[in-house]
Amino acid sequence: KGSICAITVDGPTGPIYEIKSGIIEMAQITGAPIVPYLARAKSSWVVNSWDKMNIPKPFTKIYTYTGEPIWVPKDLPREKFHEIKDQIKNELFKAKEVLIESFKDN
Repeated sequence: KGSICAITVDGPTGPIYEIKSGIIEMAQITGAPIVPYLARAKSSWVVNSWDKMNIPKPFTKIYTYTGEPIWVPKDLPREKFHEIKDQIKNELFKAKEVLIESFKDN
């Protein structure tokens, strides 16, 4: 229906940075692309949890990165999901590096 949905790709229980298949299955079913997105706070508290969740400190700058859409073919077999998972992971690590560089510039 044109709604926007955001999903944590490593699932609700992790492990951290392990892309789950659900995001790929949803993209296949809906025909919607996976758009890598990352937001990082310049200053934050890190929660002692499996995902090391960050809570931005008041008045800090928030930097965001939006990658290129990743389209998943409807006929992609499950044994090829690893290719899309690798693409997502690479894009998110690229985003992290770009945001770290942004912190240095400001």
